Amino acid sequence: MIRLLFVLLVAWGCTPAWGEVPPLERLVSLDVHNERLPRVLHLLSQRGNFNFSYHSALISENRLVTLRATNVSVREALDQLFKGTLQYHSRGNHIVLRASPEPDAEEMPKHFYLEGYITDEHTGHKITQVSVYEKTTFTAALTDAYGFYRIKLSTSLPQLLLEVRKQHYVGETIRVRSRQSHTLNIRLVPFVITRTLPPLPIRQSTDTSTRRTVATPQVIQLSSPDSVPRSRISLWKRSKNRFTDWLMSTKSAIHDSNLSGDTLYRQTQVSVLPFVGSNATLSARAINDLSYNVLLGYSLGVNEVEIGGLGNVVRGNVHGVQVAGMANLVGERVEGTQLAGMGNIIRRDVRGFQGAGIGNIIGGDLSGVQLAGIGNLMIGSLHHGVQLGGVANLIGGESLGMQVAGVGNIRIGPATGVQLAGVLNIALSDLNGWQLSSALNYSRHITGGHQIGLLNIAGYAEKAPYGLFSYVHRNGYRRLEISTNEASRANLTFKTGHRGFYNILTIGSNLDAEPQPAWSFGYGFGTAINLKKSWLLNVDYTTNFRLPAHWQSFDEGRFMGRFELALEKKISRGLALAVGPTFNLSSFDADSQHETRPTYSLPAFSAYTLFPDFSVQGWIGFHAGLRLCNRK
Repeated sequence: MIRLLFVLLVAWGCTPAWGEVPPLERLVSLDVHNERLPRVLHLLSQRGNFNFSYHSALISENRLVTLRATNVSVREALDQLFKGTLQYHSRGNHIVLRASPEPDAEEMPKHFYLEGYITDEHTGHKITQVSVYEKTTFTAALTDAYGFYRIKLSTSLPQLLLEVRKQHYVGETIRVRSRQSHTLNIRLVPFVITRTLPPLPIRQSTDTSTRRTVATPQVIQLSSPDSVPRSRISLWKRSKNRFTDWLMSTKSAIHDSNLSGDTLYRQTQVSVLPFVGSNATLSARAINDLSYNVLLGYSLGVNEVEIGGLGNVVRGNVHGVQVAGMANLVGERVEGTQLAGMGNIIRRDVRGFQGAGIGNIIGGDLSGVQLAGIGNLMIGSLHHGVQLGGVANLIGGESLGMQVAGVGNIRIGPATGVQLAGVLNIALSDLNGWQLSSALNYSRHITGGHQIGLLNIAGYAEKAPYGLFSYVHRNGYRRLEISTNEASRANLTFKTGHRGFYNILTIGSNLDAEPQPAWSFGYGFGTAINLKKSWLLNVDYTTNFRLPAHWQSFDEGRFMGRFELALEKKISRGLALAVGPTFNLSSFDADSQHETRPTYSLPAFSAYTLFPDFSVQGWIGFHAGLRLCNRK
């Protein structure tokens, strides 16, 4: 008696207040032999501080029972007493006893229940948040705070394997033979964590229980699944930072953590929202061939086709076709076709086609085509592909292929191919290819092609850029020249670009005319031919707007075209002399009081009339200047 009292006191001290624990989970200790059943129930209710509620016909007054229970739950004690013949449920501080339905001999029920406790085989402690599931129907349950589970299973399954998983425990696969509701208590073996983790073993056993009897699986063999080793750190804690995990509920996250070594397969699934569908709470571990999501879906992978009314979220890989009304979100790779009304976001690589109304984002590499109404962003590399963006495209890694954008393209890594944009192209690394835009092209190092645009800037250009203004830093052609010619006594000219093609900006004046000297402003282009041994031959053309001496308004100005041949000789590393002939054509009005041809030039060609009162003069002139040169 003293020993029993001591056990009760210990149990009371180690147990939360009764009001916080459901009656079926309260721990009791009782040792009776050949005692009447009503008396035993009365003792249990006293020990657990609760009341029983039942019909008097269920309990025989004369039935004698023996019960030996030490610090067990009320549920376990009742299992020993009734062995599945009664059902019991908690209602407030009452336990309601009911008769278990008798199986229909003519018609087998569609479902049955398995329930029981899952405990640590070494310590005997109940284990919470254990995943219990069946792979064919994707039915799953979790143990509660008291280690109790209850799972509803189909009786039509030809083979029923109950899977039990918990982090840091050896997994259990239990073959269930009975198709009637019964109790199945399970003991899990802790998995010892070492520095070098082997694959997590799965323990296989067979449940030979009959209706409502208590059974513990018998070990048959050990096997290892195709899985990665489990880490000391919870998989959920590590994986919750992944951008595809934000949709997970707490229950789904627990299943995902426990099933980290398991992958489930299902040919077809239908869902309304994440975890509300045929894959239920196991969606995060499921790979489907065909997937249809009314609003939004969530799965581990897709092998053939997935369609989402609003969107699709896949934690792993997609193989095949994925279509969404708004967006597709994929945690690993895509091989196939993605179409979305708004956008596609892929954490790793894409091999195939991406089409989106707004934009596409790839965290890895692309082999294929990106097409977006606004833009495409690729953190990785482009392998034999094309980016087509209505506004802009960006590639972070190496790229081999084409970028086409309505506004601009940016390539950060080394690239081979073409950039075509309505406004600007930027290549921050080496580009072996072409840049074509209406405004700006920039490349750190361009080979194998040309820059064509209004403004071209390059650190190094193997071939000449073509545009209104070009600047090449390392191997470019730059000249700042002070010169004189037959039309203007003093001229300042700047040439920039590539030796194969450069731009010319020039301004000139006679400087001595009073009260208003003559001025000229010109723009042109040219090429320089290397004659070796510090000699160059320049072939230039400029169009100049010339204001005559004593001009009163810009209406008096005339356009002059100037072809120039100049022989350049370097006299030092950064200094050169240039001299050569020029050929000039200038327009003038017959009524003009100003002669466009300089008086000290060579004799003019005969003027001829193009239109009434409008003529052209041509003459041969000269050019001589001193140039400040860059190294090229």
